[in-house]
Amino acid sequence: MPEHTIGVRPKDIVHQKQTAEGSLTVSYNKRDIVANTIGHVLAIPTTHTLLWTWGSAFKNPTRELAEQLFDRYKDVPWKGDVLVRVGHTEIFNDIKRMLARNEDVRGRPWNIKDKVGRTLEYAGKAGIVVLQVPTLVKNKIFRRDYYNPFSNTVNIYHPRLAAGMHELGHAEFFNQMENKKRAAYYLAMVNPIVQLPFFRSFMEYQASSIAMKRFKNDTERRQGLKILEAAWATYLGIDALTAAAIVAPALALPLLKSAISISIALPSIGYKAVVTAGLAPYGAAFAGHAMNRLYPKKDQRFGYIFEGKYPVKAPAAALGPHQVLEATARPVEIKKPEGTPGDHDRHSHRQFGSGGDRSGKRPLHSNSNRITF
Repeated sequence: MPEHTIGVRPKDIVHQKQTAEGSLTVSYNKRDIVANTIGHVLAIPTTHTLLWTWGSAFKNPTRELAEQLFDRYKDVPWKGDVLVRVGHTEIFNDIKRMLARNEDVRGRPWNIKDKVGRTLEYAGKAGIVVLQVPTLVKNKIFRRDYYNPFSNTVNIYHPRLAAGMHELGHAEFFNQMENKKRAAYYLAMVNPIVQLPFFRSFMEYQASSIAMKRFKNDTERRQGLKILEAAWATYLGIDALTAAAIVAPALALPLLKSAISISIALPSIGYKAVVTAGLAPYGAAFAGHAMNRLYPKKDQRFGYIFEGKYPVKAPAAALGPHQVLEATARPVEIKKPEGTPGDHDRHSHRQFGSGGDRSGKRPLHSNSNRITF
C-alpha cells in the first residue's frame, strides 16, 4: 500500500485496513457547502422521491454510518486501493486519483508498464477526466451516491445504510476482477457508441447482491430492500424501455422522453435553475416499491436466501467413551478346550472380557484389539 493515501486528508480518516493487494480507507467529513445547501433541496424531488426516503431529507450521514460501512466490508480481500468518502465529495482529489500512477492507486483498469505505453495511458486518463468532471459536478449538486471506478472512490451522501452498502458493493465487484476483465467492463461503461442491453441493470443487481451478503442480519436486509429494490427497478425499467424502443419505437420512445420540469429560485444568493426529470424512472421506482411491499416475506432477494429460511440443525450429541468402544470393537474368535459346554458357540460377536493372559496381566488397549473392563 502507498505510504500516503491520495485524495483524503489524514484527519478525515475513520478507519483504514491493508490487504495483500490493496486497502480500504473510510473517511468522514460533513462539511460540503454545495451539497449541504442546494444539494439538499435538489435531492428531494430526485433521490428521496425515487427511494421514498423523504424522512431523510436535509439529514447528513453520521460518523457511525462510516464505521458501520467499514465494519461490514473490512474482511474483503481488496485487490485495489478503495477510498470511501462519507458526507462529502472532493472533485479535485478525485481528479488527482484518476491521474495518479498505477502503483499509487491500485485497482483501476490501467496496467501498462513500458514508457511508451504509459504515455498513451496517461492520455487515456486525461480523456477520462474530461468526460468525468461534468458527472462529478452533477453528483455533488444533487447529492448522489456513486462509485467512481476510475478513481476507485465510493462517495456517500444518503444517511441510510443500504445506500452506502450498495455503492461499496460496486467497489467489491470491480476490485475482485483480474485487470483485463476489469478493463473490459470499464470500456463497456464509457463506450458511447454501443450500449449493451441491460448492462446497467446487471451491474446494479451485482452491487445489491453483494450488499445483501454483507449486511449483518436479516433485519438490516429487510430494511435495505426497501431502498435497493426500488433503486434497481429504475435501471431495469429504463433498460427495458430502451430495448423495447428497438422493436416498438412508437410505444417506447414517448415513455423514455416524457419528463417534468421544476423551477428552483433562491433570491438570497441569486440562484435560479430549471430541473428536468424523466418520468420513466419514477414509474419504475413505484413498481419496485410495490413489489417490496406486496411480497415482503419472499425468502430470496438478489440471489440471497435469508438466514431464517433454512434453520441450521443442531449437531448430533457426541458419543461417550463406552459407546465409542462398543461401536468400534471388532468381533474376535474365542478358543475353548474341546468338550467344554457351549463349544458350538465358539464365535462371540464382541469381546469385553477380563482378557487376562497366562501371567495374569491384562493386555494393553490398542486400536487393533479393543479389550476393556
